[in-house]
Amino acid sequence: MSSYPVLQTDVYNNPIAWREAVGVFRSRSQWFWRVACAITAFVVLIPVLHGQYYFWRSLNTAIGILLMMNIILFPMFIVRTITMAVDSVARERRGQTWELLLLTGVSTWRVIMGKWLGTLRGLLRDCLWLYGLRLALFAGFIAERSLHPYLRDVHWRDYDTVRDSLTLFNVQMDVGLLLLVAGITAVYLLLELLLSSAMGLAIAFFPWSHKAGAWVAIGLRVGVAVLFFLVFNFINGSIRPYPFNVRYPETMQTFLHSFSGALTENSAMVSASIITAASERTYIVNSLLAGLVLGTLPYLALTLFSLRAAVSVAYRAGVNPAGPETRRGTKTKAKRDHDYDRDHDHDREPHAPAEVPAVPAPSATRPAPGTANVFKLAAPEQYQVELFHYQRSLSRLLLRLHRAGETRYLRFSSVGYVDAPLTWAGANFHTAPDSDYVALAQGLNRRENSFTADGLRLYTVVTPEKTIRILAGAVELLDEPHPAAL
Repeated sequence: MSSYPVLQTDVYNNPIAWREAVGVFRSRSQWFWRVACAITAFVVLIPVLHGQYYFWRSLNTAIGILLMMNIILFPMFIVRTITMAVDSVARERRGQTWELLLLTGVSTWRVIMGKWLGTLRGLLRDCLWLYGLRLALFAGFIAERSLHPYLRDVHWRDYDTVRDSLTLFNVQMDVGLLLLVAGITAVYLLLELLLSSAMGLAIAFFPWSHKAGAWVAIGLRVGVAVLFFLVFNFINGSIRPYPFNVRYPETMQTFLHSFSGALTENSAMVSASIITAASERTYIVNSLLAGLVLGTLPYLALTLFSLRAAVSVAYRAGVNPAGPETRRGTKTKAKRDHDYDRDHDHDREPHAPAEVPAVPAPSATRPAPGTANVFKLAAPEQYQVELFHYQRSLSRLLLRLHRAGETRYLRFSSVGYVDAPLTWAGANFHTAPDSDYVALAQGLNRRENSFTADGLRLYTVVTPEKTIRILAGAVELLDEPHPAAL
């Protein structure tokens, strides 16, 4: 089976991802980015504006400011990525839209991928901004290193005079070295974005509050990086106490520190070391690059592990692993709770059943396949329809139909699948032919028998945007959504 349909539904056309990306984009105003870009441009242009006079001093001033900005903003970028990933799940709980999301029948993997990819898309602008800051810092560092030959053999009495006489035109930018560190920075910032968002998502499905989950995820990200560095260097003997420490050649020691520190400093210090070694100690550049190449493996492994953990935790939280059908040999949370209640009924004290207000029971219908305008509504295209309420434990869905001066409700029972937006125009419901129902059931990998084939219907509504599909059993037309009718 080709993997393209899976990529098409889980990655390219995942509506959850686009919804999350929009939410993250709106979390910051346009004025924030205008001010941030203005400050960045001003700092970068400081040495250019002083290209003829005091260029050396203005260049080092810009490098110092950019260094401080990178030191401060990189941890803030990690914290924001984690908090946005945690908030992507907490927002569903606060808005009470989690049940509606599960109602659509999406699989656990698609929910996780949607939340993860949405967080990545929403934070891509932050990542590009940090990438520009780090690249500007490395460009200034390379420019500053290119001016050293002019000062190498200068007498100390003439040092200030020669240094202040240097201009922008004395810079000899090593474009190849700049492209190298630019590529390394891009890869590692992307890996950091992938890992931090995956860790935040894995923690988000635990039953913690938003702030507690964010702090746990941040502590986990820092702890994993520090623990990896300490354990790896202790095993290879680099940080063992004397006389148990091991002395390696300089190239091997450079490789080990470059690899073990990848999760901690995200290639920033190693890239600076490459810029320094490119002109003085070229023999260790290959060791630094080899360490960076292997340093991507912990990022990838931890990202995949975090996503897999998110899938497992989400399944325990109630998200179905395979959409409408569970995996063979597993039980849903509702089924496990039902079995527990059944096994412990004899331990409980008898109690009187709660009184439910008596209401007239609406007549449920199960129209035949191929029925048009199931509810015989007058001018059904004038209705606005919205997903009003869903009881996951009872598989009941309530739709609200309203137009000028009139509001009615549709209650679907035994709901197995819903492919619909939150609102749409038109209530001309049809029951699809048996062939369409069988095709949908096969696409959802449902196990069909005579009972389900006779009891379920595929209700459809054709709208200009898409065809609404609801797989359910009986349906009832209500005038009021009384609690007993829910």
